[in-house]
Amino acid sequence: MATLTEAFEHFDAQPTNIRYSWSAFTRDKSKLVCTLWQHEFDAKKYTLWSSGWKGSSVGWSEQRRNLDEAIANAIPITGFVVIAKDPKAGQLSVESAKTDRLFHLSIVEHSDDWIVGQIAKVEMS
Repeated sequence: MATLTEAFEHFDAQPTNIRYSWSAFTRDKSKLVCTLWQHEFDAKKYTLWSSGWKGSSVGWSEQRRNLDEAIANAIPITGFVVIAKDPKAGQLSVESAKTDRLFHLSIVEHSDDWIVGQIAKVEMS
């Protein structure tokens, strides 16, 4: 298991601020790397952003901007699994991150209310 910082570094991504960033582009901007909460992960589809998350951290709006930029510029969207300290907490924080797999996501729903990805490929790392 890795820390969130170690996981972003492992995938060559640079978050704006490790305290609130839930996604980051790789240094060469060739991929967007997102966190995928283990307790919300079903290995098929994953909600990457929801309007129902209002009031969440600054990372909420950054996540939307990053996803919109990736979608608009056809930048691949990927993600790694993170484990929450307390999955029932109102404000989630990362206990650890799994860096053994990088999930490649295809966007299957993109609206003002949702951005949903479907697992297209799994890359072992």
